[in-house]
Amino acid sequence: MTSATLRSMVVLVEYRSMGTVPYDNKYLTGVTFRKYQEEAHKTAVYPKDNGIIYTALGLASEAGEVASLVSKWVRGDKDHIDLPTINKELGDVLWFVSEMAYVLGLELEDIAQGNLQKLADRQQRNVLKGDGDER
Repeated sequence: MTSATLRSMVVLVEYRSMGTVPYDNKYLTGVTFRKYQEEAHKTAVYPKDNGIIYTALGLASEAGEVASLVSKWVRGDKDHIDLPTINKELGDVLWFVSEMAYVLGLELEDIAQGNLQKLADRQQRNVLKGDGDER
């Protein structure tokens, strides 16, 4: 077992021992992709004529923040991944994915369902590993 694998297991155990990451449960209970997208869009503040550009750049930026947290752990700067922080950053990634979908006229629910169908098809054909979208 590599040290990275062991560290990953430790992070998973730490996360599970924390239970769910706290959030204001009274705001959204039983949230669906559709409800999330509707509620998240209400918080959107950006020039609407630059929506695609804004959401694409924001998504890349927030994904970079997630990657940075992990890279600092891998490099050894941290002995664990700060789960409350990465939870917030992943939430920001989700917001930008949701908002980009909104700008493009797509439903998060449809995106999620299509992705699950694609993955199930790849799994059935035993081509989950590899590269290329059309494998």
